[in-house]
Amino acid sequence: MSEILLLALDSLRKNKLRSFLTILGVVIGVSTVIGMSSIISGLNSNISGQIADLGSNLIFIQRIPP
Repeated sequence: MSEILLLALDSLRKNKLRSFLTILGVVIGVSTVIGMSSIISGLNSNISGQIADLGSNLIFIQRIPP
């Protein structure tokens, strides 16, 4: 197990740019997923609040001319 760990650390030291770009890609990906999840959650609660303000027994019917 220690040999594998030493080999991995050696590879990270030799390929610094590749390691940095990989870590940067993972950080950007995770940040994007967390950000989109937060935005969707906020929009969901906002829309739910607006629907609750209208009332659950209220229906709008609108005629659209052909």
